[in-house]
Amino acid sequence: MCIEQVEIERFLVRKNIQSLGDQCLSLDFFSDGHDCLRLLESNPPTNETVILVNLRLGGPGLCGFEFVTAFEDISVAVREKCAIVMMMLSDTEEYYQLVEAPPSVAGILVKPISPIALAQILKTL
Repeated sequence: MCIEQVEIERFLVRKNIQSLGDQCLSLDFFSDGHDCLRLLESNPPTNETVILVNLRLGGPGLCGFEFVTAFEDISVAVREKCAIVMMMLSDTEEYYQLVEAPPSVAGILVKPISPIALAQILKTL
């Protein structure tokens, strides 16, 4: 799963995931964190699920931090199947705020995301 509003970023995420071969079975994109949460609640994952979240979502939807906070309120059964990986532009002050993020934040990827960095973080999950 990927929560990203910018089309070129979606393209790059899709391209990088496809380059990993069969490590990833499916990829659903959401432009709003609310839509992702609704899907997780209405159709809980049965397999381990990685959720890539853009730290700086704009517009009326949930930003990355707000998504993580809302995610902590969904059922334990869903949270246990999911790992959140935050995507950000650089190692900024927000990076250090994430250090104290809830356990569901499993890692951070700095944009532009490379296939190597993506593969490395997926190995740790």
